Amino acid sequence: MTRKSVIYQALIQLQSAITARVAELVDALDLGSSTLNSVGVRVPPLVLLFQSYYLSNQQKQKQVDISVQDLTSVDKEITVKANREDLASKFDKAFKKYQKEIQMPGFRPGRVPVGLIKKRFGKEIELEEINTYVQEVYEKDIVPEHEPVGETQMTDMSWEDDQLEVTFKIGAKPEFELTDLEKISVDKMVHDVTDEEVDEEVER
Repeated sequence: MTRKSVIYQALIQLQSAITARVAELVDALDLGSSTLNSVGVRVPPLVLLFQSYYLSNQQKQKQVDISVQDLTSVDKEITVKANREDLASKFDKAFKKYQKEIQMPGFRPGRVPVGLIKKRFGKEIELEEINTYVQEVYEKDIVPEHEPVGETQMTDMSWEDDQLEVTFKIGAKPEFELTDLEKISVDKMVHDVTDEEVDEEVER
């Protein structure tokens, strides 16, 4: 368990303890537990703030499923995998965005039900978001890590049964070890000129 999760659990317990203690005080005043809110007692929102931070931080730390296979010394095949759960937040955000933009007969602007949008345009919207996701993964994860050389090729892309799989072929920098030039010996060819060769050159 990480340090942040330990703190989170401790704050949850603290909130429960505070709530229970406040309820006891209210009962002691013969106010009844049902009037807890009416006396203006509020539990500090620290737990809620930390919960929001903790969950968002967990999402940021989620790693993209990327596998790498060396094809040659200068070529790599990179496969990116994701599922509907990984893309759900992007899909939901896109549907809400289009809900404000799509106009359909019988509905006021911005009031078209999301369910209807999914039914009519769901496939196209999801594919658009998948393409955006793939581009983001390539630019933010693949490029900084592998530094592709030359033109990258997308050799395969599939979205079936809520499973996304994309394959890239990239050029890679060749790996080699530099040798200390001072330790390299080079054979120098020396040709001794004969009198016959000199005479031949003079007679030309």
